[in-house]
Amino acid sequence: MTILKKGDSWIGLKREGRDFIWPDNKKLQRTDFTMWYRNQVPFTGPECMSMFEDKKLGGYYWKSHPCTMGLPYVCEIKPCSTEKYCTEPLTSRRQMHRMYMAPIKQEPAKKP
Repeated sequence: MTILKKGDSWIGLKREGRDFIWPDNKKLQRTDFTMWYRNQVPFTGPECMSMFEDKKLGGYYWKSHPCTMGLPYVCEIKPCSTEKYCTEPLTSRRQMHRMYMAPIKQEPAKKP
């Protein structure tokens, strides 16, 4: 994801007490995501969550920051309406709770 290669980005997730809430007020279930940075779920401290790429560990992770910190952000998009293809180029990683999108260049598919 191009935006995450530049550092942390807000993902919209906030901590309220011991719960994590998405902007649509859905709770993050404990089993939904396990890639907290250094396996530390932030039940105390800053209340807003960001995602970043750790090249040494080889993955994308979540951690907390003060909500007043100025960071880029990623947004959730609606699924494509077709079953065969999407009109937008998409990127994903197995660690994500939901699909987020960043602009990328997409090459035409090559036939085998």
